[in-house]
Amino acid sequence: MVVGVRDAGHVAQYGELDRWGPGSHVCCVVDSAAEFEAWTADCLADGVVHGEKLFRFAPHASLKSAPADAAVTWADPHVAFLGRGPVDPQVMYAMFRRETEAARREGYRGLRLVADMDWLLSCPPSRAELADFELRLDEVVRELGATVVCAYRTGHFDADTIAEMVAVHPATVGAVPADPGLRMWNVAGGVWEVTGEIDTLNVEVFERALASMSRGASLLRLRASGLQFIAVDGIQALVRLVRSRPDLRVIVEDASLAFRRCWTLFDLDLLLPMVEFHPEPSGHHSARVGSSAAPVQEAR
Repeated sequence: MVVGVRDAGHVAQYGELDRWGPGSHVCCVVDSAAEFEAWTADCLADGVVHGEKLFRFAPHASLKSAPADAAVTWADPHVAFLGRGPVDPQVMYAMFRRETEAARREGYRGLRLVADMDWLLSCPPSRAELADFELRLDEVVRELGATVVCAYRTGHFDADTIAEMVAVHPATVGAVPADPGLRMWNVAGGVWEVTGEIDTLNVEVFERALASMSRGASLLRLRASGLQFIAVDGIQALVRLVRSRPDLRVIVEDASLAFRRCWTLFDLDLLLPMVEFHPEPSGHHSARVGSSAAPVQEAR
């Protein structure tokens, strides 16, 4: 079992919780309830070491059996923050900011949350809505320096949903039923890391993420040093984004030579000047560019 953390390329073995400092956003895939509870106890204990205020989210029905522990605040977000209504990302992000501010006033460094995402089952968003929520939550987690674990049970969420949730978290623990093939997370305001491979199987995930990352922004920076392969499908997704958002400037940082050559081969550098490829800061990698779908020209 392996965990990848926010720093690109940084991988730690399961259980090395000391490597999850503030700012970690973790997707926990749960097969065993007993293993999850044991792991959660360790995770929260590590939060104490980091000086964080402890929270757990869970479905309302399970709160009755929650262990009595004054050090941990339990809540069902559907009831406590959403008034039993649908998931409202802005309400949830405001809650994170409010609770972080309160925790710091109380002398804590920040907050640490382990969320049993079964709380969503009473107001289930679509997979696309959930991925959007998680991706933008990553930006909030980084901004606040919080530690947030989102636990998805394989018995309650299908493999495709879990795969997309893994794709929009910088860290994962547990056995992933279907690997999404790519990962995307926030590096700084308006700067997003994209790693792995983009092909016909996950291009819809990538395209939804592009829409989420660019919403409300005039500038989007994509760091692509960890992008090992991009099919024409992925290039088409980027083309569609900028054609739908003529006000948006996109900077692709540290792209492979193959990616940049493919972009110029189809004259996209001339047709779409709002997309810029900035030189690599050091060295160069040789990601492949494939043609698993229709030619790029069709996206013009």
